[in-house]
Amino acid sequence: MYADDAVSGADVRKLRARQRLLDVIDAGAPFQALIIREESRFSRRDGDVAFGELKQIARAGVDVWFYQNRKPFAFGTFGDNVVGFVKAEAAADYRRQIAQWTYDAMSRRASAGYVAGGRVFGYDNVRVDGHVEQRINESEAAVVREIFRRSARGDGLRTIAKELNAAGVPTPRAQQGRPDGWVPSSIREMLHRDLHRGVLTWNRSKKRDADGQ
Repeated sequence: MYADDAVSGADVRKLRARQRLLDVIDAGAPFQALIIREESRFSRRDGDVAFGELKQIARAGVDVWFYQNRKPFAFGTFGDNVVGFVKAEAAADYRRQIAQWTYDAMSRRASAGYVAGGRVFGYDNVRVDGHVEQRINESEAAVVREIFRRSARGDGLRTIAKELNAAGVPTPRAQQGRPDGWVPSSIREMLHRDLHRGVLTWNRSKKRDADGQ
């Protein structure tokens, strides 16, 4: 059994069980059939890519069956190729529609002044009447103001980070696998973040490119 629960079919890098399956097939699968609910459960990448991946599995000697319609994956004829590509492209288009709907919803939130992203050091995300607003976290805000004061008087990033760590002040939540503490890069990011000047911004980063990667 290979299952990637609660992971988008567009971002194949996070589909670890799927990759293990492909590695087993590349090495010479100890099975002759692969059973999937339907095409989109394997991939929501663009039609030509997703259809090509299924063809690669079939060419490796593994029959692919879809239990939703109880039919096998087929290719090689004009009709099979057209149908296979169209199904794969329909799954990819659904992924693109979801992305657009999400973008529109985030745009409306940002336009109303609501939170359209994650938590930012210096603020708390507070749920109010079905939406999330940012409220100043006083203990963290004091650290932010101190960073700006030290930078304005000419202290370097490394000096500021060292003195903040020595004072034991609150720090941003560290990324997974990294220790807590202030470093020059986090100080630089703090000084250049528009939100710490009272300017609400969003859509500054992108989770996936046009191919879903």
